[in-house]
Amino acid sequence: MLRGGPLLPEFARIGDVRCPGPVTVGAVSALTTLGSPSGPGRVVAGVLARRLLGSAPVDVELVNTLAALPVTSWAPRRCLRRVVVVHELDGVADRVLPPGSVRSRALAGVDRFLAAGPAVATMLVERWAVPPDQVRVIPEFVADVGIDPEEVRSLRRRVAPDGGRPILLSCGEASARKGSDRFVDLLRSFPDGPDAPVGVWVGGTPGSLGWTELLADRAASGLGDRLVLVPSTPDARRWIEAADVVVSTAREDPYPLAVLEAASSGRPVVATDSGGVRSILRSADLEDLVVAQGDVLGLRDRVAGLLADGARSQRVGAQLRRVIGTAHSAETVGPAWWSALVEGG
Repeated sequence: MLRGGPLLPEFARIGDVRCPGPVTVGAVSALTTLGSPSGPGRVVAGVLARRLLGSAPVDVELVNTLAALPVTSWAPRRCLRRVVVVHELDGVADRVLPPGSVRSRALAGVDRFLAAGPAVATMLVERWAVPPDQVRVIPEFVADVGIDPEEVRSLRRRVAPDGGRPILLSCGEASARKGSDRFVDLLRSFPDGPDAPVGVWVGGTPGSLGWTELLADRAASGLGDRLVLVPSTPDARRWIEAADVVVSTAREDPYPLAVLEAASSGRPVVATDSGGVRSILRSADLEDLVVAQGDVLGLRDRVAGLLADGARSQRVGAQLRRVIGTAHSAETVGPAWWSALVEGG
């Protein structure tokens, strides 16, 4: 977000684009914590924020994450309406926008919050004291991606060469928040043998704390080749399509996109209760595939049931694709986002 990414040229074709950079954003964030509201640190922060965002008037200012809100709030108001998209839940939200004067000032300047799912809306209203009429729940969306079937077969041969082992997959940055340690526990709960599933964890940065811990967990578990680790990749979708069951083990996940992608690919999903995953599976009448937070044995039982009953597994995948794949497409959700952005009410 701070340096620009692969969509930057597309944004640039539409209008002026500025990339603030981590140094400038860090300076603004640091300066806003200094002195009184009229202190020199905050004055300088306001000047930096204005240079960052520009001063030309706009109708709607869209802030696409809570992390950017402190910077925006210190720039002179130039918009008719400020809308903030909130993808974060308590753990991340409290880290990027800690309780205190900076949060209070930032929230006071917002006209509407777009909450990524009901769990985020509950956080804003019940724990952040945002008026309910300022919060609108908008689901996340994913695109249907065409994957070459031969790529999928190649990946399956790579992780299960004998073809006899089913593949369980989880996707996300390797970390305690995403539950990579619980994914290891889940795999260990299956007795070793020729039919024991192979686990694939997709996501993580080699050398990071979470990745190092996941490597240590794999070594301590004795799983060996039964746990394949794939660093963060731009084509995670092909891995999802190669899985027999996609599992979410997250401790905190506001609205897991990997679950939406699995549904769009027709893959069955089993999850521990976290953030928005229950509401996602409930909408497809599959809430029984969600287990209590920390219930690894319950998770194993749900996974084992799907692996033992291929016909049911296919029905679950098809049901997810039919309900979730349509309800969370850009064509369906996009107009709702647009309406929430441009309408005053």
